[in-house]
Amino acid sequence: MNYNSIKGTARSLLAKFGQSMTLTKTTGNTYDATTGANTLTTSQTTDIGVILPYGDGLKSTTDSLIKQDDQQVFIQMSVVPSVTDKITINSIDYDIVSVKAIEPAGINVLYELQVRK
Repeated sequence: MNYNSIKGTARSLLAKFGQSMTLTKTTGNTYDATTGANTLTTSQTTDIGVILPYGDGLKSTTDSLIKQDDQQVFIQMSVVPSVTDKITINSIDYDIVSVKAIEPAGINVLYELQVRK
């Protein structure tokens, strides 16, 4: 199976139906001896993705790791998202709760993120 073709199809669908999303990664912590302050260094990557609500069945049990207002994001990115990152969608900042790479045969097609306000 040609997974690069599937990756291209996913990219086309995201471009057609998706929206701009900005991932903010904290890449370092710098200490200023003069001021005694720590400064976080961040980098941002913007790409196209879709945000969807979870189905009611997934969030209806008390043991579920999915909270009532959690949402699902599908996105292709040149960087690997992590749970320490933030993602901004429609000027709303979300914490990333979980990251799942969808990569059949080792070809990264996209990432599925669980996000929370």
